Amino acid sequence: MRQSLTVYGCGGCGGNIVQHFVDIPDDHDKPLFPKTTLTMLDTSDSNLAKTGKKINHFIVPGLEGAGKHRTRAYEGVESQIMGILNDHKPSPFNIVVFSGSGGSGSVIGPLITAELLRRGLATIAVVVGSTTSAIETDNTHKTLRSLQSMATSNKTGGRPICMVYLENDTTRKTAEYAGARTQIDLRIAEVIRQLAMLFGGMHRELDRTDLNNWLNWRPAFPDIPAQLVEILVFKEDALETTEAYKGMVIGTASVVNGDDDPIPDLDQPYSCVGYYTELTKSFAEGIPNHYYLITAMRIHGIFRKLEERLAAYKVAKNELMAADMAGGMISGDKDTGIVL
Repeated sequence: MRQSLTVYGCGGCGGNIVQHFVDIPDDHDKPLFPKTTLTMLDTSDSNLAKTGKKINHFIVPGLEGAGKHRTRAYEGVESQIMGILNDHKPSPFNIVVFSGSGGSGSVIGPLITAELLRRGLATIAVVVGSTTSAIETDNTHKTLRSLQSMATSNKTGGRPICMVYLENDTTRKTAEYAGARTQIDLRIAEVIRQLAMLFGGMHRELDRTDLNNWLNWRPAFPDIPAQLVEILVFKEDALETTEAYKGMVIGTASVVNGDDDPIPDLDQPYSCVGYYTELTKSFAEGIPNHYYLITAMRIHGIFRKLEERLAAYKVAKNELMAADMAGGMISGDKDTGIVL
C-alpha cells in the first residue's frame, strides 16, 4: 500500500532545501514514491520564496530570526512544538531537515524529531553541520550533543535517533561527509529522494513494520542501547564499500531488482529486503539496487573533528584577545568619543 511522508524543513537551511531542492514525484500513476507533504518551519519569514511548489509553512510568532543564537530560538520555540504538529500533522514516515549550525533550525529540528519519535512515528533527521566559523562549529557540536542526549535520556520514548549527517566545509573538506554548500544541498536532495523511495510502500515483501523495526531496533534487541546513529545510503555499484562497516552495522534495509541480487552481509542484527515490482520498474527504467545502513561507526569521529575545530578557534580567539589594539587605549570626548 502506498505510504505517506512528511518532510519538515526547519530554519533557513531546511527551508531552503525543501523549497528549492526536494523534488519527490507525487503521481498516483508512479507509486515508487509516497504521497509527500512539504512543510517549512522557521522563526522568520525572510526565507520564504515563491517556487510554485505546494509548501505548508509555520512562522514562530514573536521572533524575527535567531541570528545563530540557539538560546533565543529555544525560548520562543519550545512551547510551540505541539501547536506546530497540530497544525502540520505528521505522517507514518517523516524526514526532518535542518542545519546544526544556525539558531532556528538547530532548535526546531531536534525538538520536532524528538516529539515525532516519542509518538512512535518513523522519523529520520537530516542534519547539515558547518565549521565555517567558531559559532557555527559550536552550534553544530551542541546540536549533535542535543540529539545524542535526547536519544539516550528517553526524550524520544526510548527510541534511537537516526540521522543523515553532511557538513558545509568549503575550504578543508576534511571528511567524506563534507563539501561546498551547493554540493551538500544536492546530496541532501538525493538522499531524501532515496529515503522517500524506501518508504514508498510499493515494494514487494517490504512493509511499514519492517521499516519501523529497522529504524527502532530496541524491541527486538534491547541490549543495543538507544543512541544517535547515522543512516548511510549506497547504490549497487558501491556494495563492496559497505564491507568497511562489517561488524558495526545495527541494521540494513535493501531494495533490489531480483530475488537473487546480493544484499549487504555485515554481521548485522537486523535486515529487511524489498523488491521492485514490475509496476515500479515500468516507469523507473534501470533503477539500481539501493542499500541503507544504520551504524554508529562514524559518530565518534564526527564529534572529534568538531572538537578539534573548536580547540583551534579557541586558540585563535585567545590570540585576538592578547593582541595590542591599534593605537592603544585612546580617550576622546567624554560624551561623543570624538578626538578633536
